[in-house]
Amino acid sequence: MKRELCCLFFAFLLTAAAPGRLPARDVPPPADPGPLPTMPKDNPLPAILYRAEQAAVSRAWTTEGLRDELARFGVRLAADGRVETKVVGPQDAPPISKEFLASFGATAGTTWRYLRNALVPPERLSDLARALPDGYTLERARTWTRCSVPGEAPPLVHSDTYRDGGADGSGITVGLLDGGWERLSDAQASGDAPASYVAINYSDHEFESDGEHGTGCLEAVFDHAPGATYRLYKPIDDADWGLCIEDAIENDVDILSNSVAWTISGWDDDTGFACYLANQAAEAGILFFTSAGNTARAHYQAVFAPDDALPNMHDFDGRGDRYMDIEVEDGVLLGCGIQWDNSGGPCNLDLYLFDSNYVLLIAGNGYEPGTDGLEWLNETGTLQVYRLAVLKASGEITEFEIFTDKSFAIEYPVPTGSITSPANATHPNVIAVGAVAIGDYDEGRIETFSGQGPSNGGMVLPDLVGPDRTTGVAYPDGMHGTSNSTPNVAGAAAALWSADLRLDVDAIRWLLLEQAAWRLDWGAPGPDNVFGRGGNCFYEYMPNTLWVSRAYGNITNSVTGPLYTVAAAQAMAVAGGRILFFPGGTYSEILTLDKDLTYMSAGATAHVGPW
Repeated sequence: MKRELCCLFFAFLLTAAAPGRLPARDVPPPADPGPLPTMPKDNPLPAILYRAEQAAVSRAWTTEGLRDELARFGVRLAADGRVETKVVGPQDAPPISKEFLASFGATAGTTWRYLRNALVPPERLSDLARALPDGYTLERARTWTRCSVPGEAPPLVHSDTYRDGGADGSGITVGLLDGGWERLSDAQASGDAPASYVAINYSDHEFESDGEHGTGCLEAVFDHAPGATYRLYKPIDDADWGLCIEDAIENDVDILSNSVAWTISGWDDDTGFACYLANQAAEAGILFFTSAGNTARAHYQAVFAPDDALPNMHDFDGRGDRYMDIEVEDGVLLGCGIQWDNSGGPCNLDLYLFDSNYVLLIAGNGYEPGTDGLEWLNETGTLQVYRLAVLKASGEITEFEIFTDKSFAIEYPVPTGSITSPANATHPNVIAVGAVAIGDYDEGRIETFSGQGPSNGGMVLPDLVGPDRTTGVAYPDGMHGTSNSTPNVAGAAAALWSADLRLDVDAIRWLLLEQAAWRLDWGAPGPDNVFGRGGNCFYEYMPNTLWVSRAYGNITNSVTGPLYTVAAAQAMAVAGGRILFFPGGTYSEILTLDKDLTYMSAGATAHVGPW
């Protein structure tokens, strides 16, 4: 089995521009530049950036010397000697243009709605700030000390109305499964992580080690549910994962967030270790959120198509291409796996890897029955194009799929069916989460890497999508991937659940999916294999809300789920509260409206009374 962290990391090449370069010095400048001039009252720069500008022009620094100096008061200097800033526009305005920034020697960076990051020569900060259009301001780039609750995701999904209204996850225990917890203390110090938690460490390392992936996931959950109780797990081997699930069950964890995925775990749904554990947790009453995977560009699936000239080799494009190219950077280990459907009779497929000149490098080694795989380390000193081939050694023609680990992009990607394990666990309370970037959450453009369904068993997946690229101490530039969208959805679920602790796990799962369907049904109408039920999004919080739905089927009107009749809701309602209807039936009940209540309907008009 191959395991991968479901988070994509993007490296941005920053090209040095002559106007921003600083003169080099053989002798380091003094650590203290001395007193700085008083900031002019008509300068729109934040004082911290004005201080950075004055420090830069006060003497001839080396780039490293100035970086160290500015870091003392929280301003970051990029590798090329320019200051990391952001231009903030009005919320209904476009980001500042790249051309405008370039006229000041600045380079435009990442954009989100009305924000644009920019690298600005330190001596031009005041000039740029003064020239900005009305309503636009120049600020220093986000630093981890400024990343704290509320975060970016809660306003997008409206969990902020729950959190800020008092439903902040209190009464809910959330567990996170991950292997890397570096900078957790920093996140606590900045208010981005819980002040206390229970750590369960099954590794032989310090808990705060092995990368920042888990800390980034925790920050995402915490943005939505700062009042929850947290158990943080650090498994390494498969056995550790089993112990983590057992601990979560024994300690009444309500929600588990898992941002690690497996591929090549078996062709059918529910096969493999990860699916077993996810189903076990769900069966015990835990709402288990798991990444859909970052594999849409790293997955190929087809029925074996014999090549006309060499019928034991697969034709990838239907036009005689027997090889699928994969680019691999120097020093990087490539891993590829294949699995296939044996339901139509025995079959044996083999993977072969060739170099760019079609010289055979390695053949597959057979991970498990019905699978094959190979690994190859690029030690050439340069980027290489490798070529992957599939050969049928014996048996019937069958359908197969290939995954690359670390989400290597392949020549012939097939996003359909790229869902990973345990997202293909069949228990309804295992929730597979895809990703839409925070900047695209108003329009619903799926991340190109986000894993898609159906599963090989025909399940429509993912179940829903959530926002990724949210920032924090661990990932100040944004955490990409379904690793990030998954804890964002899990945290929002904790806030929703804390609004009414009488609701059971099935009710919370149903409310999550139904609200996504009625609020943000992106893609094809109804459930689809790109967005699932839609984007995670809530109807705004109102205390003492009761949900009513014929479709949920709670004919006994138990308080553990959405109620079946309006009469029951009317009787149970607290004055000043709300009754919120979901479509799926008519409510032909005569009511005596003797309480001050708000009546709302989700997605369509609700008809109450004789009809």
